[in-house]
This record gives sequence, C-alpha cells and structure tokens, in this order.
Amino acid sequence: MKDPGFLARYGVRVNEPVGKKTKIGTGGNADFYAEADDMATLRDLLADAAENDLPVTVVGCGSRIVCGDHGYRGLVVRCRARRYELVDGDVVVEAGLPVHELIGRLTEEERGGLEIFAGYAGSIGGAIAEGAARGTLRFADRVKRLSLFSGGRVVDVTPADLKYGDAGSARLGEGKEWVLSATLETVRREAAESTRLIAEATQERLRGEPAGKPFVFVFSDPPRQRARDLLGKVGMGGEREGGAMVSEKNPNAIINDDGATARDVYNLAQRMKARVKMQLGIKLTESVVWLGER
Repeated sequence: MKDPGFLARYGVRVNEPVGKKTKIGTGGNADFYAEADDMATLRDLLADAAENDLPVTVVGCGSRIVCGDHGYRGLVVRCRARRYELVDGDVVVEAGLPVHELIGRLTEEERGGLEIFAGYAGSIGGAIAEGAARGTLRFADRVKRLSLFSGGRVVDVTPADLKYGDAGSARLGEGKEWVLSATLETVRREAAESTRLIAEATQERLRGEPAGKPFVFVFSDPPRQRARDLLGKVGMGGEREGGAMVSEKNPNAIINDDGATARDVYNLAQRMKARVKMQLGIKLTESVVWLGER
C-alpha cells in the first residue's frame, strides 16, 4: 500500500471475523474491516482503498454472503448509511438501510408500493444488486435512478444500466461498482392498507424460511419457476455436507446446522445445482455471494 496510514483514519480493524457478521454465520476473517455510517465516509474510504490498490468489497446486512474459511484478503466495508428522505412522492434512500425498515418508514408516511418485499432480509443496496423479485415484480422496478461508486467517482445511472439477468445485476456483480443511494417511486396508500399487505407478504416469506438456525438462500429463481420447487422435485431437502444441511421446509436454503464451514456450504450448493441440471436439465444460477477464499 502506498499509504497504510489511511486505514487508521477510518478506524479500520485488522483480522476481523467477518463470517460471524453474515446471516449464515460461517467463514473466516477479513484482513481489514471498517464500517461506514454515511455516504461521505463510504465514498472516501472506497476512493482511498482504490488509490492504495487494496481489494475491497462492500456488504450490507450480510444476508446472501458466505465468507470463505480462509477469509478475505482485503478490506470489507459494511455500509451502515441509512439516510431517508421523501421528495415529491419519491423516496431517496442510502444503500445501507434494510428493506424492511424502509417499508416501515413509508407506512408511517402513508406511502406504499414496496409492501410485497416485506420480510426481505437484506439492505437496499443488496436488493438492487441481487435483483430481488417477488413474482413478476423486481425491486429495481421501483427504482428511478441510482448513484454508484464507480472508477473512483460517483456516477448516476438508471436500472436499465445495471444489466439484469438471472443472477441479478451483471454490472454490480463484478465487484467493482457499489450502490450508494437510490431514488424509488412510491404511491399514496393508507397505513392500514399497507399494514395488511405487509402482514400478507411477511407470512408468505416466513412460510418459506427455515426457523431457528442460521441459513442462506442459494439460487435465483429461473424464469417462471421457483428454485425451491425444482430442488424439492429432485429430493435435495435434508441432504447434508458436514455441518451444512439443505432445508426440508425450503430446499433453496442451506442451514448452518452444526458448525458448518464455508466449504461445506459451497460443496452442498454445487451438489444441489448439479442434481437439478442432471435430472431436470435446468441450470440454476447462484444468488449467494462467495466472499474470499473458501
């Protein structure tokens, strides 16, 4: 690094156990770890990391990340920027705000349009990058424009620029650009109606979530199909690899059942994908992000 002293300016921690900060709760340490509570800090930190040729990745809630057992050789930045503002019926929101929290705030303001995503475990940035969808509605369909950190500077784009496919945004999936904030379209809706829609969406989500243990959803849904149905059809529910187990309730989820390693989770995911391909001829695309060395 040209200027190792920049790490101290941001309170960067060394050899931080990142795996424990993810929803699956497995994996190793990052060489460096920092938290950015506002966009200015995040922008400056990313710019300094690039100037010092330090590999960097940005995480939000950690709901779809599996950190490798050997950790991450670089800087992991947790985005905790959560500023929120209503502007002429649109909401301008920073990438670190959890989706469920945004929906709750909108309900208080009698604004709606996102209730179907109630129960989504990730942040705004994660939902956009992942291409989170409920039925035919993609989260990005509510996005009007975004600010990205790209090439050392802030650029404004639209969802059409993100190149969505089965695995979410191909552009953001390269790990070289990061969502800073987004402007989303909302609709006028009474709080009671939003509350009803949120309850329905949450119950639907809970019916598909394993209970009681850490887990991660593994694959994106293919067009007009659900990954969980395909995996159930080929009998993956209950299959194990070391301490990792495929949920019987939702075969698209891998549970950290008994001290699973990241390698356990990865190997089990590959078996899941291979069996669906072999028996049904359908290629599943991973939505989970494999961070660092497994």
